Amino acid sequence: MIAVPQDFNPQVVKDFNQYLQAIFLRLILIMECRPELVDTTSELVRVNKGFGKAQAQDFYQPLWLGLGYRLKREGTQSSEGSSGIHGTKSVHWRRGFLRNQPYGEGRQQRKLVWIEPVLVMGGKES
Repeated sequence: MIAVPQDFNPQVVKDFNQYLQAIFLRLILIMECRPELVDTTSELVRVNKGFGKAQAQDFYQPLWLGLGYRLKREGTQSSEGSSGIHGTKSVHWRRGFLRNQPYGEGRQQRKLVWIEPVLVMGGKES
C-alpha cells in the first residue's frame, strides 16, 4: 500500500483546479467567438540528434491564440466643452464580455459575440 503525504491543503488544490477550468473555458469561448485569432498552421520541425536519420525526431510548432492581436484604444473627447463639474478620468481598462447579439429577420435569432476589452484613454488627448 502506498502512503499519500498529507502536507497539502485539499481546498487549495480544489480552488486551483477551478481556476484552471475557468481559464480553459474562457480560452475555448474566445476561440469559438473569434476564430480569426486562432493560428491553424502548425509546421513540422525535424530535429536531428546525431549523424543518422534514425536519430531524428519530429516535433510540431505550437498553435498560437491571438498571435496577431492588437490592443484596442478608445480616445476621449476634449473636456473643453464640458461644464467642468466632473474631473478628468484616468486611463483605465473597459473589460471584455460575452453578449447575446440579436440578428436575423426581426432580430429574433441570437448569437454569442465577444466584445473586446478596450484601453480607455482618459483626460485630454495629447
